[in-house]
Amino acid sequence: MTTINLPYDFALVGAVRYQTAYQGQPRLVVPLRVESLPGLEMAVLDTGSTRCILRPDVARHLRISKPPDALEETLRSRFGDFPGWIERVTLTLLPDAGMGIQTPLDVRVFIPEPHPISRAEYNGPTILGMLDLLEVIRFAVDPARTMFYFGYQA
Repeated sequence: MTTINLPYDFALVGAVRYQTAYQGQPRLVVPLRVESLPGLEMAVLDTGSTRCILRPDVARHLRISKPPDALEETLRSRFGDFPGWIERVTLTLLPDAGMGIQTPLDVRVFIPEPHPISRAEYNGPTILGMLDLLEVIRFAVDPARTMFYFGYQA
């Protein structure tokens, strides 16, 4: 493991090499596990996004459906405006082999629904945003090594 100097209150849990593109666009992309689904979900780390967003097809695989009393919100994105709701799921950050421990986090995510008029579906990536995730962990990005470090405040 690479030695780095971190603030005294940062406990490093893991590190993962990130990808630098998503669907041909420059993005910081990290692997994670969603609930107990097999396989990896590649998620875009977006410090400009207030919410974490779970792709609708992933929510369907988890058999997550909108509860009758769900608080509806609207996602405004470059893909368009999408209604949806907030759901709690477990997202697990996955370090590279020998680079730390898997870190499950209980996170509130926005699940987009098809647009009510056009029926267009959100076709963007799963997003790791600030609320409930990036604001509660400690993280660092090392562009020279394409590494994403994650931990918690000690």
